[in-house]
Amino acid sequence: MQANFEKKEIMNKNSYTQVYSNISQKDLLKILNDQVEEQLYTVKNEFLELSDESLLARPEASKWNILECIEHLNRYCAFYIPHIEIVTNQNEKSGKNFQSGWLGTKFTQMMSPENIKPQKTVKHMDTSDALVNKNTLLVFIAWQQRLFKAINELKNTDLNKRKIPVEFFKMLKLKTGDILQFLIMHQQRHILQALDKKDKLKSSEVQINI
Repeated sequence: MQANFEKKEIMNKNSYTQVYSNISQKDLLKILNDQVEEQLYTVKNEFLELSDESLLARPEASKWNILECIEHLNRYCAFYIPHIEIVTNQNEKSGKNFQSGWLGTKFTQMMSPENIKPQKTVKHMDTSDALVNKNTLLVFIAWQQRLFKAINELKNTDLNKRKIPVEFFKMLKLKTGDILQFLIMHQQRHILQALDKKDKLKSSEVQINI
């Protein structure tokens, strides 16, 4: 199943910052599905047409460029999406609403764009010196197509029951619903970060032209 790029708007800082709990599994999956489509649409329409120079530029010398932001997300996808795919189609019927766990809620809230406190990045997820190019965007889009497909195959999986390890502390496992919300909120945070860099590049060009 392919996401429909044409139906969505470019995401903004108010797109979503909520952690969902006590919600039907069907409704949660629909919300997450829509969020992934919006993120796909945004990356495709905001970054793919940029020049390599713009994608690699650093409006702030010590901060990631646009491609490094996306590569950071690719590394999270490479861990979490295969784990999510493993728990799809479990043929479990659950009449219970999804209930976010305390720790899952905390982790997701930490990733919210509303949380302006800088979050420390573990060393292997720091992409400051990563070899990145426009293919980095294509890799992200491919990961999101897999995530979109997995979300649609989770309708028969109990999101409360099935658990997935946390990348930075694999002995800890969170509910599948919490991992999904954490992953997608994390993507929201860094795609907005990349959009902000694009805006700063535009501002710099205007100043130079003046």
